[in-house]
Amino acid sequence: MAMTGYSFDSLRLLVTFWLGKGINLFLAEPIVPHCTQSVTTLPTSHLGTDEAARLALSEQLFTNTARPLDSADEFSRQFTAANTRWETCGLFFTAVGRATFDVPFLPPLYKDSAGQMSLRKFATQMSDKRRLSDHIASLSTLGYHQKIETKPPEAPFFLAEFRRTAFAYSYSADKNVAIFLGRPPRISRRFCYFQGPLFYEPVKYGGAGAGDNLSNHGNQPSAKTDFETSRTWFSWRTDTAITYRAFARWSAMCAALKEEILELLNNRKAPDCLLRARQPTQARAQAQWAALPAHFKLENNSLKPHLATGPSATATPTPATPGRDFITSVRLDYLHVLFLLRLVFMNSFTEPDASMVEISEGILELVVDIVLVRLANSGTNLSWKVTYFGLPARHKSAPTITTNDATQPAPAPPVNQSKVLRLLIVLVAELETGTLAKPDEPNYGLVSTATERFRGS
Repeated sequence: MAMTGYSFDSLRLLVTFWLGKGINLFLAEPIVPHCTQSVTTLPTSHLGTDEAARLALSEQLFTNTARPLDSADEFSRQFTAANTRWETCGLFFTAVGRATFDVPFLPPLYKDSAGQMSLRKFATQMSDKRRLSDHIASLSTLGYHQKIETKPPEAPFFLAEFRRTAFAYSYSADKNVAIFLGRPPRISRRFCYFQGPLFYEPVKYGGAGAGDNLSNHGNQPSAKTDFETSRTWFSWRTDTAITYRAFARWSAMCAALKEEILELLNNRKAPDCLLRARQPTQARAQAQWAALPAHFKLENNSLKPHLATGPSATATPTPATPGRDFITSVRLDYLHVLFLLRLVFMNSFTEPDASMVEISEGILELVVDIVLVRLANSGTNLSWKVTYFGLPARHKSAPTITTNDATQPAPAPPVNQSKVLRLLIVLVAELETGTLAKPDEPNYGLVSTATERFRGS
């Protein structure tokens, strides 16, 4: 691969090492290993000097790209090896770019942050990433906001699951970015057939939690599976595995609640606003959390029980790093829903009540734990978690350590001011080290602003 300056073998080593850490692309999780193996077998040794060879390879990739993907059984053969497509290369380079965030150095490719950033920029150019607004437009054009059929000839089951996962991630990303930027959402549930992955799994293909390999996706639901009656908000199989598809479903469920809360906040003067906030929004938020499998839930707001070492240190199972990030992100999304919901009940946004402060304290504690152990593998990085979750929580909890008005009634339950102060001090110290974002990274300005805000607490 002389024309790119990087060896395919070295790039494959990077992605393979990254996958070995239990991390993956959140949408293309099942097929990244196949794409990685396939891309590195392409005849690229003479591409730098042989224009005819480059043209022949390009024509081959275009021909393969035009072929339909009909079944899970044929998927690998249609997408890899001699049938490698442009999409295969795109997914591979997306994995390369993503891996540079989790692998600090790999001597064949980079030895310092400058080399790391150079490879990241190269991989981004090769994978042709788009902005969220472009992605949302494509989502509508492809019809993923409409009901995705699962029976042939509409779409094989594995492909329908990919499309549902794409919709779920896009829908939740739109809500989170809308809240962060203060703009209206661009995907409205009112104009969508709301759906997500893992609403059911064909029993004959292993069921939910059997894994995310291509062979476990199947082509269509089992005859014993009633698709419409099994499509519910709350039902999860107790053995559902911790996967990116599972998180896509949960984040979309939370995003639907966030959309409802945004509508309530936009119409706070409506006579039935508080009633609607309690029923059904708050009730459904609590029901969604209660229905999660036990191994998905972090019951308190600390990762410490999951970080203990030794068989006798704790009775709580200690999942691998991506698993810890999963359960922490699930908890953060739930707390964020409760946080937004409390805004509906507050008389003044500048005077948080005890419930709001308690929720904010829980968010801060989780964010601090995430930063300390560097958890960033659920599809969002550390700087996003700090600014999106941590900054609003700081804003609502900081007044409790700066207000000393004796005429104010004591909150119930009492606010642990020393704990809030300690969390803020630890978070500021971590931010000031500059490990979350370097000066040449796009998020550096955002993290710098967050540091100033936290320091001003």
